Amino acid sequence: MIKQLCSNGKSSYDDFGIYIKERNPSLPSKRKNSQTVPGMHGSYDFSSLYGEVIYNDRTVEYKFDITGWDVNDLDNERRKVFDWIININQTEILDEYSPNYHWFGSYSDGSWKENAEQGTLTVKFLVYPFAIANIPTEKNFNVTGNINQSIIIENNSSHRVIPKIITDNNVTVTKDGKSITLTQGEWEVDNFYLEKGENTLILNGNANVCFKYTEEVF
Repeated sequence: MIKQLCSNGKSSYDDFGIYIKERNPSLPSKRKNSQTVPGMHGSYDFSSLYGEVIYNDRTVEYKFDITGWDVNDLDNERRKVFDWIININQTEILDEYSPNYHWFGSYSDGSWKENAEQGTLTVKFLVYPFAIANIPTEKNFNVTGNINQSIIIENNSSHRVIPKIITDNNVTVTKDGKSITLTQGEWEVDNFYLEKGENTLILNGNANVCFKYTEEVF
């Protein structure tokens, strides 16, 4: 099945007649914070000091085959593809290997090899360490009676996220013993996280409440 790359309003197969021959996403590296401690052998890793491990950008490599009717035609096709690829900068990058997610990043570097009327283009993009869901996740709840209502939200991301909380009336949200009271509107509260995995929250009020967030995965 043909897999294509899409970015900057163009698609590799629909616009240039080329498809992804090979895709190689790298693993993101951990942003290290190792310190030696007096009287202790080795060192201590403080990478999760602020609640979770932080990761650096990573690369995603793609390979494409480009063909032409002759050497001149191949050169023209190569130039068209180069002009598209090299101008991908700080934007969404989608490929059909992961149709529900996209990368966010920029063209980094590449190489070109040709033999007669055929060439192989290898390109690398430097991207945000997580693949980002194309459609945000929404969890909706109806809270009535001003009594505590326990809810569970499963965050399938590879890390914690700050959700947007949308409510049509006053509501109190309690997580891990800490409460926030919100009035009607849309809110993003600093340090109010949905942890990776299962989150148990308590809602109290008379309101329709929506938790909206975008999953980010390795």
